[in-house]
Amino acid sequence: MKIGIFTDTYRPQINGVVTSVCLMEQKLKEHGHEPFIFTIAHPHVKHSQDPSNVFRIGSVTFWGNPDYRIAKIYSRGTLKKVQELKIDLIHSHAPFSLGIMAHLIAKKLEIPEIHTYHTMLSDYTHYIKFGGLMPKLAAENYSRVFCNLVNAVIVPTKKVYQTLKDYGVKTPIYIIPTGIELSLFYKEIPKQELLILKDNLKLSENDQILIFVGRIAKEKSIEKLINYHKKLVSKDPHYKLIIVGSGDYLKKLTELVESLSLEDHIVFPGKVNYNDLPKYYQIADCFVTASTSETQGLVVLEAAASGLPIVAIDDESYYDMIQHGKNGFYYHHEGEYISYLETIFRDQKLKTQMMDYSRKIADNFSSESFYNRIMSVYQKTIGQ
Repeated sequence: MKIGIFTDTYRPQINGVVTSVCLMEQKLKEHGHEPFIFTIAHPHVKHSQDPSNVFRIGSVTFWGNPDYRIAKIYSRGTLKKVQELKIDLIHSHAPFSLGIMAHLIAKKLEIPEIHTYHTMLSDYTHYIKFGGLMPKLAAENYSRVFCNLVNAVIVPTKKVYQTLKDYGVKTPIYIIPTGIELSLFYKEIPKQELLILKDNLKLSENDQILIFVGRIAKEKSIEKLINYHKKLVSKDPHYKLIIVGSGDYLKKLTELVESLSLEDHIVFPGKVNYNDLPKYYQIADCFVTASTSETQGLVVLEAAASGLPIVAIDDESYYDMIQHGKNGFYYHHEGEYISYLETIFRDQKLKTQMMDYSRKIADNFSSESFYNRIMSVYQKTIGQ
């Protein structure tokens, strides 16, 4: 099968959409299919650096967000390339520039089209300048219209499924959580490597290490974790928080850390190569998050696969990956957040049980299972 994958984000960018796209690309190749990636041109990538199945389209910086780029919504050259390749199915991963292009080409060539709804658009309207250009209601209406244009929609969680149903989406919707390469996070890293990383981050053996991994952005609510950490440190100075990732909100967060005099207790390692992430999870004792903007939260799955207890704000996007009291806790306010962390660090037996149960949950999210479920939707859609 030849699949045209249209996405506004791809390597070298690092985010959940890129993780999902690259994993599916890899699995399709492993099973003898031919995925072709149509994505934005990136200033840090030369055409010669891309493999032959990747086609980049001219792009510009997205308004108000230098970390993202958008392309034109139609290209005769891309249309011709899709025809030449004899694409069997188009799968879009973005509702804007290349998502629109994917739909126009699919309609023109009468190719079945699937869309994966990765992002709750109503949580991201603050990225568009000239406030009010796309208010939340407009984002909801746009999501409904776009999803009703395609043949099938894939979502990662029940939360997103119900949201789209509430918007009025009539297209068939399939719930398929994105998987991960479990072996990458199951692999035990030599202790010496972990000690070197701890030393580089100025962490000691006595520290109780919390970790957050993700894009450093307003909607991730990382400032809540930082404010909560002030209270934690006042009770025990050995609590340390590692915030892994990069993004436009980093400067504001570092200023917040300085204003709270937490420079010795919170570490920003910056952007980390995906293959190096397991090291960071393995030096940590617990994963924490305050984000309610996720459609799935792949980093929570990575943390579970790494055998970490998880303390997360109560949000439906995590319900398949965190079982309250078994591999972590859901909190609703600062008091619960601190209490649950103290419980985990005070009770070593409970912590060990949670670590084991996290791995057990992660077993349900293998890349092979993800591939099989996606392929089932591909076959149904082509057969319509």
